[in-house]
Amino acid sequence: MTTYVAAPAMTQAGPSDDLTLVPARKPARSLTGFLSMTGGVLVAALTRPPAVREFFRQAGAIARVSVLPMCMVAIPLAVLIVLVLEALVFGPTGFPTHAVLVAAAAGATVVFAEADSARIQRDIGAMRSRGIDITHGFVVPRVLATAVAAVPLAFIAVAAAGVYFFSAFGKHTPLSLFIGNLLQLMSPLNILIVVIEAASLGLIAGLIACYRGATAT
Repeated sequence: MTTYVAAPAMTQAGPSDDLTLVPARKPARSLTGFLSMTGGVLVAALTRPPAVREFFRQAGAIARVSVLPMCMVAIPLAVLIVLVLEALVFGPTGFPTHAVLVAAAAGATVVFAEADSARIQRDIGAMRSRGIDITHGFVVPRVLATAVAAVPLAFIAVAAAGVYFFSAFGKHTPLSLFIGNLLQLMSPLNILIVVIEAASLGLIAGLIACYRGATAT
């Protein structure tokens, strides 16, 4: 089990200390710090309204860096994995899997880099000294933005895969059959499941990115 020591430049203890702790020689206790931060984020998100401006700024940044990789990955990965393996095992609800993989690789990288940069530049310590709740003002908007951005990414993946099969096999497949398959794929139940899965996986990606960025050494 790992013990954590306070970063030397940080100020007095506060409710968001997990964001300013750096791992000691035994990093196995990072799970405890992550769970503690997750609990703080849930409490802050449910008890206080999020910072709306910061939320939209983060959502826009994540969308900008994720849409192009998502479009490039959606077609080949949908063919090789989603429509071959997940369609057999999970059905259409498997689409959020690779959508959130891209969000975690591209969008969460933005959150990670910004959180790490803010920690290095002592911005987190300065925010605490001004009495700002780090969890509410810094972490919650980024976590929510990642969760929200993952939902349209999932639908982009579905649309890209559908367009691919229409363009590849449209000459031999009636348009009515293609539309019927697409409507079956996007049934209300499947849409609901896709939204829930994508938002949940995006939430996890945002939490991990914020924690790793704020505690990076």
